[in-house]
Amino acid sequence: EEIQRCLELRTQANAVDLASALSAEIARKQVEVEVRKRRIVVRLLDQDAFPAESATLRAAAVTALARVRTALAAVPGRVSVEGHTDDVPVATARFRSNWELAASRAAAVLLELTAGGVADPARYQVVGYGQTRPLVANDTAQNRARNRRVEIVIDQAEQ
Repeated sequence: EEIQRCLELRTQANAVDLASALSAEIARKQVEVEVRKRRIVVRLLDQDAFPAESATLRAAAVTALARVRTALAAVPGRVSVEGHTDDVPVATARFRSNWELAASRAAAVLLELTAGGVADPARYQVVGYGQTRPLVANDTAQNRARNRRVEIVIDQAEQ
């Protein structure tokens, strides 16, 4: 139990370092950083990251992800890039479902995080959750916007 607590404190310290490195992006509400036991979650907020029903990153998100990429290099752990949507069904020529949109957005973020060969690609995975893991109820436009996100989850429990 004492060892687990020490490990959690180390994860918290890594999260503080990461949040400090991303302070400008946090202030601009482009990302959020939180800790869940041995996991650090960097949440890329969708409002500014992607146009509606698109998996093409906006320029501001690409810039923010370059800073995330640099900050991630100093943080140990496996990285899962996880795409989420709200519960409004998507059916476009490119995306037949929220699953596809979520996975495509996560893949777009992963490609930015590994751009330039900085990162070890074996450290990363992409997951598309679609609408299955909302942060909040999908009962208002503001809540639906909150549920549309990509999370970069650094899992330090596997070390």
